[in-house]
Amino acid sequence: MLPTLWSRIKQSFFKSSAQARPHGVGLTDIGKKRSRNEDAILVSDDLQLYLVADGIGGRANGDIASKLAIESIANRFSAAHNKDAASLIEDAADEANRRIYTQSQIKNTQVEDTLTLEETRRKPMGTTLVALAIDGEKAIIAHAGDSRAYRLRKHHLERLTRDHSLAEFKTDDSMPSAPLNPRFKNVITRALGIESEVEMEIRREILNQGDLLLLCSDGLTHMVSDQEIETILTKNKTEASRCQDLVDTANHYGGKDNISCVLVRYE
Repeated sequence: MLPTLWSRIKQSFFKSSAQARPHGVGLTDIGKKRSRNEDAILVSDDLQLYLVADGIGGRANGDIASKLAIESIANRFSAAHNKDAASLIEDAADEANRRIYTQSQIKNTQVEDTLTLEETRRKPMGTTLVALAIDGEKAIIAHAGDSRAYRLRKHHLERLTRDHSLAEFKTDDSMPSAPLNPRFKNVITRALGIESEVEMEIRREILNQGDLLLLCSDGLTHMVSDQEIETILTKNKTEASRCQDLVDTANHYGGKDNISCVLVRYE
């Protein structure tokens, strides 16, 4: 009995002490064509929370929207105790959506930060969001818009999100086969702050030791193919170097938009 009991204790101890944890790095870059970076990212191993937000709306609106989203969600996670991660992401995104939507509806001179009344009235602000929360061996991925999440497992890259965009919507069999006007190719169909409510798409995954998760804005995926991303991520480099390589490759191909990526290693 005693040897068996001791064996179980040792197995339990070493299993818990060897518990895999996420380690993240991130990088955001203005790109080659834009005068302002409207992307925002969060990398928090302490909260086990990782975010990429890509602001939309132009002028000062987009960067404020993305920052509001990041701040709102990070604050909600910091204040939370023992709550289901998926519910927490949804609640935090709802709160961020309300803050951005309210800010975009301001019609008086009491506006926040550098957002002027003229800019507020010109366009509503909004932001895409892709979020990763890790709870033990579970990964909860939530997104709205065309910022994406990928997983590299055993040198194979798999896309974990679908774009909420007209271009992706046209791939549905129920849609007419007529080609999409290039003017509308990048129009997104879901984002935070555009409407008073937003529905996040939630995906749950079980993580394996060694999984590498990528969150990124469309400034990367519009310039660099999935195959090239896979090649970069399978190189024998640090996560920080791989992030830099992703950004450099997007800029090499023109850098037409802001470029953001977050890499999270689970080991």
